[in-house]
Amino acid sequence: MILEPIPRAITQLRLRYSFRQYNPSILDCIDSTTDANAMVIDDEEQFYSHFTNQEEEQYRCVIVNNVKRHEIYLLAIDNRFISNYPGGVADCALFDESQFNFVEFKTNAEGHTLAQVEKTYRDAMAQIGNTFQLFKKKLSEAGVDFEKVVDIQCFVIVSNRFPRMSATEQQLQLEFAQSLHLELSFENEIVF
Repeated sequence: MILEPIPRAITQLRLRYSFRQYNPSILDCIDSTTDANAMVIDDEEQFYSHFTNQEEEQYRCVIVNNVKRHEIYLLAIDNRFISNYPGGVADCALFDESQFNFVEFKTNAEGHTLAQVEKTYRDAMAQIGNTFQLFKKKLSEAGVDFEKVVDIQCFVIVSNRFPRMSATEQQLQLEFAQSLHLELSFENEIVF
């Protein structure tokens, strides 16, 4: 949990005010790190995303490359901050004062056919899109232009065992950009 005073990365977006009617408080769902390299997993036992230092998790995590070693915040969204949202929500967000990255983990997904791979990606894109629209609406109601305050990117994380199909990924990135005007990545590293 973040202690007072609330960091600028959180206050500039008015996150606490924007989601004031949510229980638990958004601040209770945020963790932070200043490590140069950190890993985030969507924990199957705890049912939400968090930082980890377990090397065996590398095949199914997102790597946070914090070159400036400044404070990076992790907001555990799905099953911690928001549960049972129609259409689903992204698993977490990783952010600082200039970047806000939505992350959806599909590390248990299997893709034996092109149709299964595409369905996995489209499900993840829909969850991220729902989350972005929710945040955009809530922040707008609080007087914050989400897209102007921070650079927003979206990440779909699959296991290194998942069949990667670059042509499909490129087509879906284009569709996502046309639909939401946001960048979508299938890489498992976020650089701050």
